Amino acid sequence: VTLLPGPYNAYLDGAFAGRGALPLVAKGESMTLGFGSESQLRVTREPQDKHTEIKGGNKLITLNYQMRLRSFMTKPVKLRVYDRLPQAAGDQVQITLVNGTQALSVDPLYVDQEKPRGLLRWDVDVDKTASFTFGFRLEFDRQLSIGDLSDPVIQRMKRDIDTMRELKR
Repeated sequence: VTLLPGPYNAYLDGAFAGRGALPLVAKGESMTLGFGSESQLRVTREPQDKHTEIKGGNKLITLNYQMRLRSFMTKPVKLRVYDRLPQAAGDQVQITLVNGTQALSVDPLYVDQEKPRGLLRWDVDVDKTASFTFGFRLEFDRQLSIGDLSDPVIQRMKRDIDTMRELKR
C-alpha cells in the first residue's frame, strides 16, 4: 500500500478517532500511526514519594512514580507507555532514571531517536491490570535554585501584567 505524506483523518470501527500527519516514509520503512485514545484502556501515573538529600556540595532530589494500567478489553493487549524525563537547560542539573521495575523498550528506533531526547517508553503486555514503578533523580549544586525564574523573565512578566492592566482601563 502506498500512502502519500500529508494530513489524515483516522477512523476506528467507523467512528472518527483523530487527526494526524503522515510523514514522508521510504518504501519498506516502518512507521507508527496514532488512532487516538482507546476508551477501554486506562493508564495513570501516581506520585509515590519524594526524597531530598545533600551529598557533598550537591543536592539530590529523587521522585518516584507508579504507573497503573487497566484493560477492559476481551483479550490481552500490547501497550507502549510513554513518559518524559524533566528537561534542564544547560548542564547544571544532571537527570537520571532510577528505581525502575519495568525495563525501557529495546526497540532500536526508540533507543536511537527518542531515548536520547528524554522520552521514556515501556512496552507492556496487559491482560487485565499491570503496574510498574520508576523514578528520576535530579542532582545539582546545592546553591542552585531550580524552579526559580530569572530576573529578566520576572521583569518581562511584570511589564506584561502592567500592560494588561492598562488595556483593561
